Amino acid sequence: MSSLPLTFVVDEAADVLTRNPQALALMTGLLLTGRRTGVEHVVPPRRRPRPRLPGTAGLAALATPHPQGLADHARAAGAQLRAPAPRTAHSPTPLPAHYQGPGGGPMMMNSQMHVVIVGYVDAIPAPGTGWGTACLDLIHSPADADRIAPDTPDTVYACTTGDPRIADLLLREIQPGDLLRVTGTIVQPDAPGAPARLTVDALEILDAAPAPVLHGLVLECWSDYVSVFDADRDTVPVFTAARAWVGMSASADEILDLIDAYEEGRRTR
Repeated sequence: MSSLPLTFVVDEAADVLTRNPQALALMTGLLLTGRRTGVEHVVPPRRRPRPRLPGTAGLAALATPHPQGLADHARAAGAQLRAPAPRTAHSPTPLPAHYQGPGGGPMMMNSQMHVVIVGYVDAIPAPGTGWGTACLDLIHSPADADRIAPDTPDTVYACTTGDPRIADLLLREIQPGDLLRVTGTIVQPDAPGAPARLTVDALEILDAAPAPVLHGLVLECWSDYVSVFDADRDTVPVFTAARAWVGMSASADEILDLIDAYEEGRRTR
């Protein structure tokens, strides 16, 4: 019979589970889909390697041209430039430390500004409100962290993107803890305490969060049976894929004998 090794995290509960067949059977049933022919799906022990993106300069296809770049292009082509539309007056809210001017005073800025921000992903990115959109929260720590008060909070940016390629990357590859450099347009929040809103035009992965190393118990499937290996024990508990208790094998070498005896007992009932 072929086997398919599967790994899951148990940690401190390993000792309790291996001593309690009923609890271990319940845990096994939660991890399995209930199919009697084996396991249908278990989370893989490591994330697949992520493709490293080139630097921001190499992501022209993902970036929306800067307004100044559009102006230069229009002048070169002899086109007429339109004056920008008037903007509604906006009451500025306190800015993060890295946007403050000399002496701690706020810098003069419009309600929108093109910025580059480096920060860590706070949670798994989520789909946006429309097709090809996504959103995530980015945590930015002040660059001069050694010179500010220890209790100074980090800045959280509510990021969104309408570029389907960036949205696809966020939803498929980005995980909490990844360090990103994002370029886009920031809009000051309307309410005090609300996170600044950032529309992402370009994205670069600076550092991927380390893949979690799974440890604890190991499940191994033998056709309709599941054995549970613990590196700290020689004995191996065995269950059916339907969570029925088969028995405790004295060692890994005796698992097949235990399964044969179990099947023989079922035939003679």
